[in-house]
Amino acid sequence: MRKSLRIFAFGILLGAVVGGCSSTTNTDNGSNGNGTVSYYGNKSTKVFHLPNCRYVGTGSNWITFSTRQEAINAGYTPDASGACNP
Repeated sequence: MRKSLRIFAFGILLGAVVGGCSSTTNTDNGSNGNGTVSYYGNKSTKVFHLPNCRYVGTGSNWITFSTRQEAINAGYTPDASGACNP
């Protein structure tokens, strides 16, 4: 394999591993301190995700939460797929 092709393939692999959702469990209290959205909830499934999760979509089916506890209090459950572990 040519060197440039190997580097390109490695970059794609690295992007797939690093990008997407965090693989660590979020243990904070949900407050991000900078005024941005901390969690996105799917109104149909009642599941919430981290903002960078691959399952977060756009449109009217999504609701935002400032804190993890706010999402739980609204009856939403954390994403259990292992994609983001909110």
